[in-house]
Amino acid sequence: MKLDYSLYLVTDRMRMSTRTLGEAVEQAVIGGCTLVQLREKEIPALDFYMLALEIKKITDRYGIPLIINDRIDIAMATGADGVHIGQRDIPADIARKVIGGISRENAMLFRPMGVDGLAVVSAVIAQPDIKKSAADLKSLFLGKEVMNEH
Repeated sequence: MKLDYSLYLVTDRMRMSTRTLGEAVEQAVIGGCTLVQLREKEIPALDFYMLALEIKKITDRYGIPLIINDRIDIAMATGADGVHIGQRDIPADIARKVIGGISRENAMLFRPMGVDGLAVVSAVIAQPDIKKSAADLKSLFLGKEVMNEH
């Protein structure tokens, strides 16, 4: 399945109000979401697995890829389309056997590690802040520069 990152949903149950995660994901997909990343940090493994199966049914119904955050085992067990690996997780070359990306808090952090093994580099300003916006934009442009070096 080809990944389309144009409208990339990253889940967070802690920020939800009354809707279930499944309902929110389905509404996002109906609204044009092109990829879902199941990112639930504070959840036991079995609960995460069950939630991933529920979300996978929804994403499969609409032909939208599902990426699992951090958990290669959950990604493999549920048949997810990939796994997203952060900078404090296992090395990219090992994680690459499944598929995914590396998160860096600052684009400069890509330089020392190189970009070998990376399938995707994404940049997200998670919580826009007027005071930080110039620095965040500089980091986004720097990320593009780093990728152009390779």
